[in-house]
Amino acid sequence: MSGVSPLGLILELGYNWVPHFDIRQGGTMLSSLTALRFEISKKYRKEIRPIQIRDNQDLKPDGFCFISDGFVYEKGWVPADFLLVADPGDREHELLGIEPYPVFFEPMLNMRLFVSPEKSQVNLSQLGLLTYTSEDVLLLYLRRALGIEALFFA
Repeated sequence: MSGVSPLGLILELGYNWVPHFDIRQGGTMLSSLTALRFEISKKYRKEIRPIQIRDNQDLKPDGFCFISDGFVYEKGWVPADFLLVADPGDREHELLGIEPYPVFFEPMLNMRLFVSPEKSQVNLSQLGLLTYTSEDVLLLYLRRALGIEALFFA
């Protein structure tokens, strides 16, 4: 294939993300990634090559990094194993019955999120709060990375 990146897309992960991609540990992200590759391939009518996934101990535990043609073109972090909740801005987290967790700005969603344990006792959706799983957010980054691969390298 002409125009195909000889190195392909590489996703490097911090150690907190490894179980999400390891089938032996109950990880489901590989099947989600395969479905996403198929979807992007169909959308752009181009073959999307397999993605190399590897751990990188130099990354923060919740970090990730996309590499293509030997260059890092995106690096970030998404807290693995947490529920990410849109910060309503008008309430204190303590009023929600949730211990205060860090609030951060998530550029992919373009919103402030606070981190809550996935096993939280409070049903956040009943409170009218938008919630995302860590996997959902990482898949948004993967979708964008695969779209870039389809446009420039496939």
